[in-house]
Amino acid sequence: MACADPLTLCLAFSENQGPSEKELERLTLKFCEQDGKQRVLGEIGLKFVESIALNGREFFLFKARSAANYCIPKLRLWAHYLLYERAHKLTNNTEIKPSFLEKRAMEVMFICPRPVSLVSVITDVQGNMFPMNVMGDIDSDYFAFALRDAKMPAHLIEGARRLALSSVPFEQGSFAYKLAVNHNKQSINWYELPFETKKSKNFQIPFPVFAYRVREMEVERIYRLGSHTFFIARVVSDESLSKGIELFAVHGFYEAWRLRKSNGKWSSALADDASIKAGITYKSSPV
Repeated sequence: MACADPLTLCLAFSENQGPSEKELERLTLKFCEQDGKQRVLGEIGLKFVESIALNGREFFLFKARSAANYCIPKLRLWAHYLLYERAHKLTNNTEIKPSFLEKRAMEVMFICPRPVSLVSVITDVQGNMFPMNVMGDIDSDYFAFALRDAKMPAHLIEGARRLALSSVPFEQGSFAYKLAVNHNKQSINWYELPFETKKSKNFQIPFPVFAYRVREMEVERIYRLGSHTFFIARVVSDESLSKGIELFAVHGFYEAWRLRKSNGKWSSALADDASIKAGITYKSSPV
């Protein structure tokens, strides 16, 4: 996802390997289970907007022309949508106001588990660390991500052009939610972080000692697409420090489907989610 309002999706291809002009008129992005019957869990019909060429790659930007979610029965799905609409009318104070179609497409996007990582960035006089999950790998050399243009980190990265991206272990997931307040800060005091840090290999940017993986990146392209600023960055270094279960985010519709399929325990899953979002460090294994 490259932007939330208007909802903009990015698909990357090797140069001259992307869809033809005729194919661009009828593309559909499908989300399928990886095992079992490989059932289709959701679909987003794509409407081509523009393409971006960069170092042998082509980045195709799309808007949504349709969206379908198959994770829960259609009647229950529309009951949820009615509740959403009522809640939206009562609390219509959000800065981002996607259309009904865009909301449904974003729900489908989060059928695919999205990693929640921590971004570290420093300039000569400022620095910050904050969580991010609107992002994705292009290939081993390039990475793309988006940040709210109205928030300070987007402009900090635009000035620094360098960052360190750190994975978050599931057991340390509470820290990611605690640091969400840093999206509203121009700079932080590194000594006030609730954990120790180390320095990245080349840029000497602080990152959490608990990170399984840290990647240093250099921003090469910046695009303002609406509510979000879209960044395309080159990976300068990629260090795997340890292994374990990482923190990911999924939509509740997909979580419901996953728990039904695996006969999981709802109470345990809800407790896990609540403990992390409440800022409680989790000590046992996830469901």
